[in-house]
Amino acid sequence: MHSILELINPDISYLIDKHVKTNIDRKNLIQQLKDKIMFTKHMNYYKKFKSFNENYLQFMIMNEEDFMKLFKKLENKYGWIINNSILSPWVLSDDPKYEKITKFIIERGENPNSFSRLEDTRDGRNIELLFYPPSKSFYKYKDLIKFIK
Repeated sequence: MHSILELINPDISYLIDKHVKTNIDRKNLIQQLKDKIMFTKHMNYYKKFKSFNENYLQFMIMNEEDFMKLFKKLENKYGWIINNSILSPWVLSDDPKYEKITKFIIERGENPNSFSRLEDTRDGRNIELLFYPPSKSFYKYKDLIKFIK
């Protein structure tokens, strides 16, 4: 099936096709770069956790697609992550007493870095919480370039 443009002028049809393909490629490239930036931010953020080790970092790199799905579920969410090696580091705390602090930070428009750590004592043990999402300070150009294939 041919379009009217092909019947009128094949050169115009060729140029339109080329333009459309270029736009699709550009959108795909921009999305890939956004994903790499998000992944790099989370990797650098993870280094703040007590449970950080090089093996888990390599595991994250090898399973980048799975982690990207996890990070995208957390996109546009705010909260606290428990800094504990036993729990998954990418689960937001559902404790209602932390919601008040989270709302306070968001409403005031404060830089989350100043509130990045929160310590809570329960059952005689300290629980350290880290504010989510990672701030822009966790974005490092060298790390981004290193992980682009």
